[in-house]
Amino acid sequence: MAHRRRARRGKRARGSGTLRLGLVLLVLVGVNVYVLFFGSGNLKKVRDAAREAAAETGAAIPAPPPAPAPAQKRTVTGKVRDGEGLGSVLRREKLRPEDSDAALRALGPVMDFKKEIKAGQKYVLELDDAGRLLRLELRASRETSFVVSRDAGGNLVARGDRPTQH
Repeated sequence: MAHRRRARRGKRARGSGTLRLGLVLLVLVGVNVYVLFFGSGNLKKVRDAAREAAAETGAAIPAPPPAPAPAQKRTVTGKVRDGEGLGSVLRREKLRPEDSDAALRALGPVMDFKKEIKAGQKYVLELDDAGRLLRLELRASRETSFVVSRDAGGNLVARGDRPTQH
């Protein structure tokens, strides 16, 4: 019986230590919130004081940094080589692995890779200045093409243009 009592005391001691630690952390967070938002040197007062000092000295408040320049596109054209798959083409063109995987996943439901990728087919890759894929167009035939492009959310989506069958 003495053994059981010791085990129970050990569990209580561990639980109370966790509770104490939680209370200490809660108090520290409360102190930080008070100092930052309600104390004498809170963030709003510091910002306002900086603006007043800039106005008194005649210095302008620094403007926000300019927007980054629009990404410049780089276009790569080529043909599928004999015995080469689309994944091999994208690796050969040194496409980033995450873009290559996303493009292949997007094309999966739209096309059958084994039947529709053949040697001699032309492709066009559009990349931004960081090497990120913006657009991929694969010409399977005169009438059939597959396009992968970025949607508004920045995800790669694919569509296939095939001739209608009568």
